[in-house]
Amino acid sequence: MLDRIVVLIVAFNRFESTKRVLASVKTHLPGAYIYVSQDGVRDPDDREYFMLKELLISEAESNPRLVLIPSEVNLGCRRNVMRSVTLVSEISQYILVLEDDLILNSGVEEFLIESIAKEIPLTCLYRHSFVLGKKDYVSRRFSSWGWFVGRDYWLNYLSSAKDCSKNTRWPDLNRQIRAANKGKINSWALCFAIYCLNENTQIRYPGKSLIMNTGFVGKGTHTISGKKGNRVLPEFFSGLLKKLYLPNQTGVDFLYFLFLYKIYK
Repeated sequence: MLDRIVVLIVAFNRFESTKRVLASVKTHLPGAYIYVSQDGVRDPDDREYFMLKELLISEAESNPRLVLIPSEVNLGCRRNVMRSVTLVSEISQYILVLEDDLILNSGVEEFLIESIAKEIPLTCLYRHSFVLGKKDYVSRRFSSWGWFVGRDYWLNYLSSAKDCSKNTRWPDLNRQIRAANKGKINSWALCFAIYCLNENTQIRYPGKSLIMNTGFVGKGTHTISGKKGNRVLPEFFSGLLKKLYLPNQTGVDFLYFLFLYKIYK
């Protein structure tokens, strides 16, 4: 079954972090093929970038299931993700997309196999903090912290009209839209998240998080380190919102992001 899965790791210059991602993939998805797309160098004096490049070349030489996707120029995260997922979709029916700070947890193999068996077009590995209990759930809201997408769904997205300049009902997305319109951010995930909402996509999520984000270190072009990146909704509010709106998951989603927008902006 895992021969039908390709893991795509989108990397740049985080040496230790990318090593940990690779190790977690080998541990939890030992039969999968791994593609690593390292973006082109931005600073010729970036020692960590070239250390990672040497490591990846060595890994590819010793592991026939690991393939590198090189880039001669620095594309930036948005263009590199779009290019890499599209390239890999030509050879794989399903793609697990991981950025270079996302560590897999145990149970991910069984979860992905179930998604394939159920022909679910889009699965995410990060469990939202506002959902209580231990059961899998669905939401129209996309999370880029580890996502498993079917080829047809991705290609349909590419062929669709992607107008990301209009407001949605999600307050945090609207903040990003305004920032993107002003040229302050350039996120690939923004348009994809809006597409998922517009298509009413029932995205599958796990009963427990199958991913751990070790990022928030301020190395990205549009990111900074700080406590705000790690804030989550307190359990008290999680339970309150769930009780008020059960089983209306859409209502819970909306109130959750509205709460974060007002309190943690």
